Amino acid sequence: MLDRILTLTDYTQRDNRWLFTLLGVAVAVGAGWLVGTMGMAGGVLVVALPIVAMVVLGILVEPRFGLLVYVNVCFSIGFTRFIRVEVPVGLAGDGVLMLTLLSVFLNGKRMNWRRLRHPVFYMVTVWLCFTILEYFNPEAPYPLAWFFHARFFSLNLFYIVLIVQR
Repeated sequence: MLDRILTLTDYTQRDNRWLFTLLGVAVAVGAGWLVGTMGMAGGVLVVALPIVAMVVLGILVEPRFGLLVYVNVCFSIGFTRFIRVEVPVGLAGDGVLMLTLLSVFLNGKRMNWRRLRHPVFYMVTVWLCFTILEYFNPEAPYPLAWFFHARFFSLNLFYIVLIVQR
């Protein structure tokens, strides 16, 4: 990761001040337009967008960071009962988990894939197959409910075991 940061600093040391000036002016005008048209929500968006971009970049660079963000998002699910606005924290957690899984595959050269030959991974894979077969149960009253059940009880467990076995 340090070599990526050093490459970025080498790029910024070149004489590209005009590019960064143009980019800074464009970002400032865009931020002003967002605040002007959307009001307070635009201001929150202007502040939150760079933070979200840095978190997404951090997850793509280091999958362990993604797992820590996932644990924090899941921990914050309990606090949503104190917020009056509906915030889909559960779906945000699933999005972080999928982004972390993508990061694991993008950083696949660093992963020791032979560590997946573990009984826990086999058990979770069998459990995932079983819950996928449950979708085809003719006695199931509501197939959409299967998605929420399988997502929480099987897919998240499968993703976490895949990510942690690194």
